[in-house]
Order: sequence, then C-alpha cells, then structure tokens
Amino acid sequence: MIYSLRNILRPVVLVLSVTLFLNACSGGKNSGAENGGENEETPPQANQPSDIPDNVISRVIFRDHDPQIGLLGGEMLLQTNTAQPISEPFLAHGISHVFLYWADANGDPLGEPFQQSEISQLQNLTVDNGTSFPSDVRFIKVYVANSLGRAEQGVHFRFDDFIGNAQMAGAGGNEQTSWYYGDDRPLISIVRQNGICRLDNGLVSVIDMANERDEDWHNRTDNSSANVADDDLYPAYEFACDAEPVNSHREIADDIGVWTYSTLNDAMFYGTLVYDAFVKYFGEPPLNDKIRIRAHYAASWRSYAYWDGAYANFSDAYPLQYSTLSLDSVAHEVAHGVLTRISALDPWVNDLSPDAKTLHEAFADISGVMAKYEMTGQLDWLHGGENHGWVRQLDRIKTEHGAIASFLDYDAAQDNYYRRIGMLTYPFYLLSQQWGIEPAYHAYLNAAKHCWLPSSSLPDAAQCIKQQAVAVGGSEQDVVDAFKTVKIKLFEQGVLSHFTLEQNGYQIALTDNSQTDSQVLNWHWTLGDGTSSNLPNPTHTYAQAGEYQVKLTVTDQNYHQDTFTRQIEVTVEVNAQ
Repeated sequence: MIYSLRNILRPVVLVLSVTLFLNACSGGKNSGAENGGENEETPPQANQPSDIPDNVISRVIFRDHDPQIGLLGGEMLLQTNTAQPISEPFLAHGISHVFLYWADANGDPLGEPFQQSEISQLQNLTVDNGTSFPSDVRFIKVYVANSLGRAEQGVHFRFDDFIGNAQMAGAGGNEQTSWYYGDDRPLISIVRQNGICRLDNGLVSVIDMANERDEDWHNRTDNSSANVADDDLYPAYEFACDAEPVNSHREIADDIGVWTYSTLNDAMFYGTLVYDAFVKYFGEPPLNDKIRIRAHYAASWRSYAYWDGAYANFSDAYPLQYSTLSLDSVAHEVAHGVLTRISALDPWVNDLSPDAKTLHEAFADISGVMAKYEMTGQLDWLHGGENHGWVRQLDRIKTEHGAIASFLDYDAAQDNYYRRIGMLTYPFYLLSQQWGIEPAYHAYLNAAKHCWLPSSSLPDAAQCIKQQAVAVGGSEQDVVDAFKTVKIKLFEQGVLSHFTLEQNGYQIALTDNSQTDSQVLNWHWTLGDGTSSNLPNPTHTYAQAGEYQVKLTVTDQNYHQDTFTRQIEVTVEVNAQ
C-alpha cells in the first residue's frame, strides 16, 4: 500500500464527502419510534428545486490509489469557497446527484458520464477501484445535478495513473540518522513487471545518474528554455526482484563511515510524499507530468540541487554534507516547477525581476516546511537540516549568513536574491503560528496564482498575500503585522523602526532612519551590554569584544510604535550582522 500522508484526506477548506453508487437504490428507513425504539435524527432534506443547480464546487481533490495500469480508484473531496458548510448549498439547490465525465485538457466533457451517483448520505465520494479510462485521457470533470437537470458549469482536474503494484524495502538516511523502509518507515510503492522492479509508480520516477550529468543541458549556450524529459535517455532505475523487493543499491561509504545508505530509496519515498502533499494543498498533481528525480547527479563532490524544467537534480555533495537530497529539498525543487506552472513566474518564458526570483526561492522553502509537516505533524523550520550541511533557518528574519535583517536593508544583499528570502519566509512563519500552516500556505499559494508577476517587488507580493487572507480564514491585519516585522509597509498610518550604524574600533555610531507618515518623537535604544539611550542618533563604546543585540523602539506623534533589532559583532572592527 502506498504510504499515505498524515490525514491526507483531511479537509483543507470546507469539504463534502458523498457516497457514490453506480446503481443507487431507493427506499428508506423506518424511524426508531415506528420500531418501538428511540427517535433517530432526521437527516437534512434538499429543497424542491425550481431550476437546474449552479455549480457550487470550487475544487476537487483526487489521487488514484488503484495500482493497476490503466485503472483508477480512490476517494474524492469536493470543496467550496463559501463560508457555510458545503452541505448547505447542496440542499439549497436541491442537488441530488454527482456526474463524473472524462474530459479533455480544456475541461470539455467527452461523451456520457462514466459514473452517475446519487447523494444518499454525507460520507465518502469514491471512484470505484478498477475504473478503466481512455488511454489518451488525463482529466475528469465533475458536475452537480438535481431532478431538473445538470449544472451548466463543472470543475475539471488532472489525474495521474498510479501503478505502484509492489512494495519495496531498503535502507535510507545517512551516518547520523538512518532508517529502514518496511521497518522504521512504510514500504515504498514501485512498479514490478516480469521480475523487474522499476523506481516508478506513475506519480514519481527516480533516475540513477551514476555521477554523470546531463551534458546537453550544461553545455547549452542559452538556457532560456526548459529542459525536456527523455525517458529513453534517462530511464528510471531498475533491478531484478522477487515479489518482496529490496533495494540496497548505491550506498556511499568511506573510512569515516556510511554517508548515505540509498539516496535512490529516499528519493522515491520523498518524491511520492511530496506529490501527495501538493495534491492535498493544491487540489491536483503538482506538475504537468509525473515528478522526475535524478539522483547521484554529476561528480560526487558536486553540490547541485536544482530544477531544470523537467527534472529535480540532486548531487551527492561528498564529503561536504550527506547528499543534497532530503525531504525539504525535494519539495523545494518540485515547488519551483509548481510555481512555474501555476503563476506568471515562469523563468523560461518571462524575464524575472530579482524580487520575483526571491519569491521563487521563498515559496520553495516554505513548501519544504509544508512537506515535512505532512510527514511528521511537526513544524520544522530548519531547511536542509536532514543533510547536516548548508541550512537556512526559516523561523528567523536572517535566514543565513549574509542575509538582510529587514527590507530597509535591501541594498545590503546586492544581487544575491537568496539573502532576501526571510522577507517572505519569516512572515509565513508568523502567520503559521497564528492560523496554522495550511491556511498560511494557501494564502501564499493563492497569491502566486492570482497576482505574483515577473515584475513584482517584495511589497507587491506581500500586498497580494494580504488580499488572500480573508479567503483562507485569516485577517488582513495579521498579514500587515507579519510583514511589519521585516519592515515591509502594508498600512496607511504607522511607523517602521530602523537604524544603520558605522564602526570605529569598539565604538559604534547609530543613526535612526525610521519611517513614519508623521514624525518620530521618542527613541529608546538598548545596546546589549546593559546600557541604553534616548537620543535619536547615539554613539557608544563597548568595553569588550562580543556579540550584542541592539534594539531601537520608536514612537511617533500619533502614538504608533515599532521596534527593530540588529545583531552586531564587536571585534577590533565592528561589523553589522
């Protein structure tokens, strides 16, 4: 059985689950009173319709779980964007049936419905296992109907054919943290045919690059177009196997110990988990085709981890760290593909501004947090921690060495857009603490779909996230407050605290450059060594070297207040961090 995410079918917005019967039969129950028992609660009844229904479905979530090639099966979730339970619009419109059609890529239904189902109770909507589909079809369209007819509009979605008919065991992880699939973790779904196992399940495929690289891609003089998948040139890794396959291929070890047990196993497991996570949050497969992961990419010492438009590529990075492939890095690279597909931030089509590139990296990083949450139920804000190498701390404004401390320090990052990631990821961290990760992620996802542009600035992107707040159950003020911490202004009236500094040995000169729509009247500095000042632009000499946290709180004439903190390191020369 495929490894299922924690509560993979838990409602994200508002969910109706409906039991489908290919041949629904009528007939009712006698009440408990008629049988001499207690009265049973009468289920809600649909209104008598006066017209055909409007479409009330905003999104359908479905993932195939039938492992046979060419056959579908699995549960569906219907979602609405209304603030009321989805049962209410169903009852109000007298909706009594759900029709499922095969559809083309434009969402136009093909022929008659393959499943017509009566809504008899609010339980599960399913496509029965063994449902065959036309070989050239990858879309389903869902319509609601009542006794007067079918809605004119429906919702269509894409599906992939899951073919994971075998469950593979094997080692994973690295010297510091290891596991065994089938023992510490679930078995891995792959395809087995004629005694050959292949790291492919229709949703994800994994290629062993054997420390070679795609020279055609790297030797291009112009990488302005996306790479193109070639399954003949780069087939999924395969091996001879029996009915209970075990893969132990490509352990990396030296005199120090085992660096990785099987990156291929981890890639297959993580790829499937990431696929399912995106289906849950996004409502459809993440990419236009299955996820393709190329592991052991290029020379073992390389530190490649990138999305090229067709493949997520991961090098071994030996001996600098334990591979570049981890759960959050797989989610990160796939998220680049997602953002390219659903938004205007397609680097192969549009020239992206530096801030749009920051949006790409920040969205990819928070997707890593989302994927880890779906696996463990815990929020892990250390990106790359599994590999014990290069990391970013996403619950901090300064995500890494050299990252800026606020949007007002924008120029300090120069042309390195990675150093501005915290301007998006730290507000996401704060919103996740307030709303939960699912609404926060949906706010960013919806912003990407609806109003992130190739020319977007960071304030533009933040304003767009603010516009999504109410739809995900949050408030615009929460977004305003979250971005205020990184000094991105989303308000009409208020103040942003900020300062710069200059150094001269152990002495620093602090200059207030706070921003307000009125005038700053009060300053309060704490200098990290027990001293403070109320001057606008104080100077201070530290007694000894060390790290100090300098904090400025300002109040303007309208009594708006804000605080900014900067970590400094005092040595012979003082450097702002």
